[in-house]
Amino acid sequence: LLKDKIPSRTRLEVFSMPVGESFIFEYPNVPQNIKVFEGDAVGFVGGNNYSAIPLATSLNNLRNTNETRWFWKDNTAYVKYKLPAGAVFNSTNAMKNVFLCLDGNCANSADSPPIVADFNRLDNRGVVKKPSGNNLPNFDASNNGSNTYSVTNADVANGGVVDFNLTFDGKQNWEDITNISVQFTDSPAGVLFIKYIDNTIESLPFSGGNNTSTYLSSKGQTNVYRKFNIPISNKNKEVIGLTFRTRQADMQSSTETIKINEIRLGPPPAEGGLPTLSPDLITSLNDNENVANKGFLVYPNPSKGLFNLSLSGNWKVFSIANAKEIKAGNGKKVDLTGFAKGIYIIKMNNSYQKVVIE
Repeated sequence: LLKDKIPSRTRLEVFSMPVGESFIFEYPNVPQNIKVFEGDAVGFVGGNNYSAIPLATSLNNLRNTNETRWFWKDNTAYVKYKLPAGAVFNSTNAMKNVFLCLDGNCANSADSPPIVADFNRLDNRGVVKKPSGNNLPNFDASNNGSNTYSVTNADVANGGVVDFNLTFDGKQNWEDITNISVQFTDSPAGVLFIKYIDNTIESLPFSGGNNTSTYLSSKGQTNVYRKFNIPISNKNKEVIGLTFRTRQADMQSSTETIKINEIRLGPPPAEGGLPTLSPDLITSLNDNENVANKGFLVYPNPSKGLFNLSLSGNWKVFSIANAKEIKAGNGKKVDLTGFAKGIYIIKMNNSYQKVVIE
């Protein structure tokens, strides 16, 4: 059962099983920056009495290994846990805990919305259906990534439509979900449909504006979230997919480019949802790899918290531990004094720089 928030820390208690046995569980709709730990069953405090579970090299590696490992794929965390030495079948006590955390050290932090799809890479679950045939969308690496496809007047002539069909890995229960938010980049209007396990399809009303059957155009805008209402009458139905439809009435020019960035349960960031950075970007910065689109310089770096920018403009600062925005401002100075020592990301004009507070 999915909720409209992922707890900042989720704990799974491991009870009695024979030594050496293992189990695998799946935690769906979570961002790639989630961390997985094992810790003491009694007296756990964030930051103490725990150790990180090693990351498997692939999902097959996780399934075949005889060790405790975890892996992330298609917005799902897979954890294989092998019972520790001393485990006994008839024990009535919890022997270990498995923690899934949205921050780097498992301390309590803000909850996060479940991410149904984060197109920071090409998502092979989606197929573009046109009158001329089906094809996969393209991957656009700009603006943290999007699934991209084009629609022409010929595609939608004479009542034709173009559908982007996203099929989930398994059925999902959205019983407690009231909204779904979709992030678009420079896309025209269209209709969003939800598909249920009984193969019925229903259009989702756009939450805002006069026309409740379509979402507003984001033409000329970057990273715009559109919120849709989940029909109350169908909240007990299991969901298996979504469809984004473009019709002749939605075309604003002879060729339109549809870009879908992210799909999350719950409200968009502007209404209390948490803005995030691409997990791929965080990984590359954490690994000290070069980021091609830097665009501006930061100095001194490292510093005690005061940073100068080579350009003046609107900037945002993200914590690299949990990918969340912690501060925003304007100008050529960024003051992070008072924040904990560690690594942060400054974003300005779709460019990024890693900075260190020492």
